[in-house]
Amino acid sequence: MKWKYLFFCFLLFQTVYSQNISAYSDYRNYFCIFDNGVKKEIEYTAVKSFKCGRTCIAFVDNSGTLKIYYKGIVSEMLESTTEYLVSKYLILGKLNSQLKVFDNGEMTTLSKDAGSFAMGDSLIAFNDKMNKKFNAYYNGEIIQLEDLLVTDEVSNFKTGSNIIAYVNDQNDFKLFYHGVLSKLLSVNSAFQFGVGLDIVAYNNIDDLSFNVFYKNEYYKIEDFNALSYIAGNVCVAYVDNSGIFKLFKEGDINTISNITPDFYKVSDDLIIYSEQNFFKVFYKNKSYLLENFIPSLYKYDLSSVAYIDKMGNLKLFHDGKTETITYEKVKSFDLNGNLLTFTTGNDNKFYLNGKLY
Repeated sequence: MKWKYLFFCFLLFQTVYSQNISAYSDYRNYFCIFDNGVKKEIEYTAVKSFKCGRTCIAFVDNSGTLKIYYKGIVSEMLESTTEYLVSKYLILGKLNSQLKVFDNGEMTTLSKDAGSFAMGDSLIAFNDKMNKKFNAYYNGEIIQLEDLLVTDEVSNFKTGSNIIAYVNDQNDFKLFYHGVLSKLLSVNSAFQFGVGLDIVAYNNIDDLSFNVFYKNEYYKIEDFNALSYIAGNVCVAYVDNSGIFKLFKEGDINTISNITPDFYKVSDDLIIYSEQNFFKVFYKNKSYLLENFIPSLYKYDLSSVAYIDKMGNLKLFHDGKTETITYEKVKSFDLNGNLLTFTTGNDNKFYLNGKLY
């Protein structure tokens, strides 16, 4: 029993360790990383760019080398890069036509001549022009989804957190989910859809209904096409045919508002939206009014929204509560998960779980 408890604590530590990281350039242009309460100087010359994920950070150093910070160690991914992307758990690097992925400490070359590609939190979809295949990278393996013998590439495809959805050259709408490829229906080449975590949403072009695929179950949730929709984590926010703002989540449908939103966005655990110029969030089946204006700049991730109010103060909505983080003038701020990073004067500060670093 004691060993089980110790193992659980180890897993908990690993989870916390992997999610509380961020990066910044200080007033000296040193590149630094905040890692679970510890500030580390990584590069002593200005970096060209950086991007943060949940478990790792990618940055291009002063010489143009793409590097990875992962579990306290810096390693090189590419000597130079033309493009790189970072999701929660993966880093994708591109040098001309070469495509490479960093996953859980391992680097894998996906293609030496890649076409278009897209990345989710835990998988990648890409066209391999050299071998004429449309592939998935999943669980450390490259899996063929389509032969590209007739067409140059699959062009209509999207990745969610853990799903790939696409239309092939036969106009079959297919899903790759948990390692299994399946066909949903026959469509036209311009068919539109949204993809999230465990979920796909689409307007059916045959019977004009609005439908959701969720954890291998199919739901016809509206008899008429939705006016708009966005897929998120196990949810879909949408405006129905009559203009009512709704949320499908884990098999249930809730009305967010009877008023059509001015705009809306979907984070992992919340919906950010504007209603008659009021700035609101919908979190755990409840609407919260944040401000009576729309901030010119705001960031959101997981269950947090950070923004500057009318007085110039930095505020944070987190887990159903709003608080003022600082009254000082803020030069910049960002969110990575629920970790808030901000700069005041020459100081780089961090706020996490009620504690200021």
